[in-house]
Amino acid sequence: MASIVPYFSTGFTTLIGAINFAFVVTQMSVRFLLHGSRVPSWDFRTNLERDMFLYISQHSNTGFIYRASTVYWVPILLAAKNIISGWSYPCTITSFQIPAVSIDYNLAQSTGRWKEQLLRVGADAVGSGYRINAERVMDTPSTRRFEEGTGKAILYLHGGAYVTGSIQTHRYMHLRLSTTTKLPVFAIEYRLAPEFKYPTQLYDAYCAYTYLHQTLGYSSHNIVVAGDSAGGNLALALWQLVRAQGDSLGALILMSPRVDISYTRDSWRTNAEIDYLQPEHISNIQSSIFMLLGPHNLPEFKAESIVSYVKDLGSDPFLAPINANLSELPPTLIQASKLETMYSDICEFAVRAAAAIEQREENRGRGSVELQVFPDGVHVFQLVSSGMRGVEEFWYNIGVFVRALDNN
Repeated sequence: MASIVPYFSTGFTTLIGAINFAFVVTQMSVRFLLHGSRVPSWDFRTNLERDMFLYISQHSNTGFIYRASTVYWVPILLAAKNIISGWSYPCTITSFQIPAVSIDYNLAQSTGRWKEQLLRVGADAVGSGYRINAERVMDTPSTRRFEEGTGKAILYLHGGAYVTGSIQTHRYMHLRLSTTTKLPVFAIEYRLAPEFKYPTQLYDAYCAYTYLHQTLGYSSHNIVVAGDSAGGNLALALWQLVRAQGDSLGALILMSPRVDISYTRDSWRTNAEIDYLQPEHISNIQSSIFMLLGPHNLPEFKAESIVSYVKDLGSDPFLAPINANLSELPPTLIQASKLETMYSDICEFAVRAAAAIEQREENRGRGSVELQVFPDGVHVFQLVSSGMRGVEEFWYNIGVFVRALDNN
């Protein structure tokens, strides 16, 4: 079915998407009326958003359904949310493009198994004149006193399991971050799997960091990298690359970050009935993990070789930063929900990071890790459960965290 998708008209695909959306809303509404909320503190809107994102995660790899449901009506719904947010959180948005940059051989070598791919991705991007679409979001009242390259800036990397998401789908996050922190937020449209395998996404993020640092003139310790879910994973990978270059980021803001790809800790089982994010089998060639990491030429691989190939990547510190050397982390704020399936992974990461920082004598007083837990939300509750009581406190805490950086 997926192979004939390009031949359907946009109107027909949009119609199918509308039917899917209507089905999800109807199904969820009936269930809500008959059985009540999944969680006592959830309102109708939170239940609806949870079911919508569950539907997306379950069908994100079935080409036709994904195109009909996600390419059209999900961006439309999120665009509506962005418009409403624009009224509530007035910002100035400037679109621009970021040029490709060359990757130093020694820097690529620091990525271990990714060296050859990273060098090749960089060379191809520079040779083709590739440019990354990006935007700067700036709290409107702060625009009048804004001077490029001075003070701090936030580089935001969106989530979406590396297979979906964009500047548009996550603009609400950019608006909230800028109005909360009074800082410019730079967001990029990094390339997605399966068309672009890892470490293409890391390369694009590095280009964005280099642009902020070398072109716009922000010092590395004034660049705060933020991200949600896979974007949090990418933020931690970028931090490792920047560290290998000899630079030091100002801070990390991680919202429900993906820190492991094993799906083995307790919350993947205990929270599976509540959260929309579900565990995947890494040997499933339709999973987002495999689309990101699997080989391009599947016919050349036997089934057992595919499983071994992907499982072998589970200990890689860039893909699973829970296995990285975390002793030199900059000040890091992590926000997670107690009801999300990644909760156990995130808690374990926070414990390991705090212990690593404590053991590194020369890092005391510089690095820190703070884990803030929301009791009732789902994965990336700042976006999906944004209407719930108590979420505003977590946005406020991000502002407090960023302002405190000036005192470090």
